[in-house]
Amino acid sequence: MFLTMSMSFFMYYEVVLCECLCFFKLFPWIHVMHLSIEWGLLFDSLTVSMILLVSIVSCLVHLYSIEYMKDDPYISCFMSYLSLFTFCMLLLVTADNFLQMFVG
Repeated sequence: MFLTMSMSFFMYYEVVLCECLCFFKLFPWIHVMHLSIEWGLLFDSLTVSMILLVSIVSCLVHLYSIEYMKDDPYISCFMSYLSLFTFCMLLLVTADNFLQMFVG
């Protein structure tokens, strides 16, 4: 999570302060007749601001959870669910279409 948080600071610098918009088309996802939906990521100023917020809060929650759950036998399950939740939040924020946002 520290790596994600540090990368989000770098992304904030690049996109918001240097005004460099990033858009990635990763692969075609759904292709039916004339409907073509691709899996992609969009990094504009609003997206990067939300990534920064999500990564900072998630990093703090992970740090708190490590100390709070140290004696719990199911800490690995809890941490995996917490990491999955963080991934889904970041997927929701970086989605470039509504269907991908729904998946997030």
